[in-house]
Amino acid sequence: MLKYEEYVELFRKKVATLEKGSPVKRRKSRPRPSAKDEEEFDLIPTDEDEAQGVSELSISAFLSKFDEVLPKNPLDRFEFLVEAHHRDVIHFLAPEERFNSSTKVVFQGVHPSEEIKTIIDFLEVFFSFSLLSKEMGISARSFPALMVNKCKDWFPESVLVEKCAELEKVSDAFFLLYTLAHYVIEGTSKRIGMPKFKKFVSAKEFLFFMQSVNRATHPLLKSNYWVMEKDMWDDEISITTNKKSISLIMPDFEANGSESYDGFELIAPGDIKPVSLYYSSSTQSSLDRLKSILRSCPPEVWENRRLGIILAGESGAGKTEFVAQACRELGFYYANVGSLNNMYVGKTEENIKRVFETEYPKLMKKYNNKVILCINEMDNLFGVKTPVTTSSAFHTNAGISQILRSLDTFKGIIVGTLNELSPERCEPAAIRRFQYLINFTLPDFEARKLIWASREGFWQQNPTMINCLAQFELSGSDIHSVCEKGFFLQFAGDEFAENALFDLISEQVELGKKTRYTKSVGSSIGFQKLAS
Repeated sequence: MLKYEEYVELFRKKVATLEKGSPVKRRKSRPRPSAKDEEEFDLIPTDEDEAQGVSELSISAFLSKFDEVLPKNPLDRFEFLVEAHHRDVIHFLAPEERFNSSTKVVFQGVHPSEEIKTIIDFLEVFFSFSLLSKEMGISARSFPALMVNKCKDWFPESVLVEKCAELEKVSDAFFLLYTLAHYVIEGTSKRIGMPKFKKFVSAKEFLFFMQSVNRATHPLLKSNYWVMEKDMWDDEISITTNKKSISLIMPDFEANGSESYDGFELIAPGDIKPVSLYYSSSTQSSLDRLKSILRSCPPEVWENRRLGIILAGESGAGKTEFVAQACRELGFYYANVGSLNNMYVGKTEENIKRVFETEYPKLMKKYNNKVILCINEMDNLFGVKTPVTTSSAFHTNAGISQILRSLDTFKGIIVGTLNELSPERCEPAAIRRFQYLINFTLPDFEARKLIWASREGFWQQNPTMINCLAQFELSGSDIHSVCEKGFFLQFAGDEFAENALFDLISEQVELGKKTRYTKSVGSSIGFQKLAS
């Protein structure tokens, strides 16, 4: 077993000898940054440190100078130096970029710190340790186990370590550390090319790794800790971190973010908040069939095919939320289209063409054909053509014509939602370009029971009360509104009890009568026909 303390004594005696002997080359004094530019964490020793005798060497020069007082076995030597860094005997400076050959080791003027090192501190010097192992002649294939074990030893209660323990292969745990270290050093989730991982595993293991990445079956892809990207020009695969993986090292990192584009919002599956949804049996049957298709179709199918789905039915029935939850569950990116209409001549057609024919195909290439384009209230965009009697009618018709042209060439998955499927509200030619219709009715009695049971309230542990509440024909959105109103009553000094609950339900029933659409009697096609 490595006698750490004995080697520390030898090391310190060597440093003392260097101090007494010929002067060691010192770093030139660097100007202190202004308060405006100063970083929260300063990894560069200060001028005060230099006055106390700070010295540093490159890793190769350091190993050469201290060779006689370091363990002879390369693995023991690596273990000692990494542990010495952790205990503030020496400091490996974080490289300015990955595998920077000019990485330095500070060996003089290092003082023990009372601050507990964090997982980010470890990741900052991850690539310095990699360079250290390379200088010592340690095999690149031995390095993953060394780093994973060190991470587990130093941060046993870390969320990142818990995630690493869930992975069956040490190499997968190492690759997760590698990608997060890349993020810490680069300061952004830039792409990591697959060849970067090749030297750390055998040829056979790398082949299996590549197969799992290509098929999107790798555990870190399936659990949305990684995002796979393809270069749109040469189809090379690369990996990037996402908010979910970054939250392993930064718990306060904003996890429910999204990426905004001109005309739509892109949300990663890991950034969609889970919501429990319940539907009538006929609607649920159609939705299950749709999810089965999306789950089983290989991604390359969407390079040459269009899957168009219309979700039609009452407001508050869960149409839009279903699309979001399906994306979260199946690992699809959710592209939620806002308004593409524009008051200026030709801009509406330009926006439609840009989103449908340029930006969406780019995203499909980038995210391995796993992006669903969702158009809420599609009748606002797919309106009905009217006789051209005004300039406004002319431009409306031009926008609809562009939609039809874009749909003809569209490849991928497009979902439109609307409250009423009617030729008076939505252009029939556009509807014909969608293969499937799923009618959303208000939740039936059994679905309403499940919705009420899922909401916090005094009724949760009372099955009789839940049965009574489920008698009222409310949508999921209506039930949510009732519960929210009850929550706010407490701030007005009112008790959210049984009488107040039924009063709120009565109000919501009356409101629903005024806002419900007349049920569409459109033809049953696609899933709805099969499910009936």
